[in-house]
Amino acid sequence: MTRTTEGITSMGQLWDIVQAHIDSAPYPPSERQVAARLGISPTALAKWREPKRLPDVENLRSLARLAGVPYRSVLGAALADTGYEEREQDQTDYSLAARAGTSRKAQERAAWDDDVETGGGA
Repeated sequence: MTRTTEGITSMGQLWDIVQAHIDSAPYPPSERQVAARLGISPTALAKWREPKRLPDVENLRSLARLAGVPYRSVLGAALADTGYEEREQDQTDYSLAARAGTSRKAQERAAWDDDVETGGGA
């Protein structure tokens, strides 16, 4: 499900998290390097652009740790991408926020605030 927002074409919400991680690095890793850090194949990572089924829980947890994003946000993105849950785009669109100059720390804080408001925070 490819989306277009403000003239920027975006893939699924899960891929937005991957892309934000890549974009936030001073020396951006390749997709192959990201896949290796997650312990999956580059082909498996590419399937996250428009996932048709939920990725393995451990892969979602690995992505949350690698990207510095709350697990609930990663899980919500995966659920939305696969049609199990509807989410508003502005809650999970990390790549557009990164392109707009929002720091990862601000994104994490906003995601944590969302988790606390919905009762999901620690």
